[in-house]
Amino acid sequence: MVRITTRCGRRHTNRSSASHDILTSHSKRHLHDLPDARFSSDYEPTLKEGEALLQTICGAQLTSVDFVLDYLILGFGPKGALTTLVWPEIQNGDSVVRFGVGGYRDCLCEFITQVVQAVEITEDETIFITFENKSRLRIRLRDRKVPGERAIFSAPRHHLFAW
Repeated sequence: MVRITTRCGRRHTNRSSASHDILTSHSKRHLHDLPDARFSSDYEPTLKEGEALLQTICGAQLTSVDFVLDYLILGFGPKGALTTLVWPEIQNGDSVVRFGVGGYRDCLCEFITQVVQAVEITEDETIFITFENKSRLRIRLRDRKVPGERAIFSAPRHHLFAW
């Protein structure tokens, strides 16, 4: 079943208006942006579609790092936010800092105010966010073995993409 969420959060089970957003188990996009074929339950968004939307954070500063129980929200000011249920690895030169290591949270917070230089999503579903100082975050989405979303990018104008 396709669920449609209005901007005020009420859910409907029909395709009533182009001003609504569509939410499937994988993506949320404006209805007027989607061909009718994408309303079928067979539609599976591609990694390239997710990467294209995530590219909007290039040139943006990381403005917040929010630790919430067992997930993380990376805020990029007005460009959007990436919620991830997979803890990113922090790569700085030859060193890698992983969740659970002392100083991990402090190291992650040091990225605040850094500007995103590049974003890439590889075929093995790994998100790389590279900053101007050449450090980067590696988010291996396949590391999360439970069913459901592993990361969600919410962009301006109510765009939402889930992996």
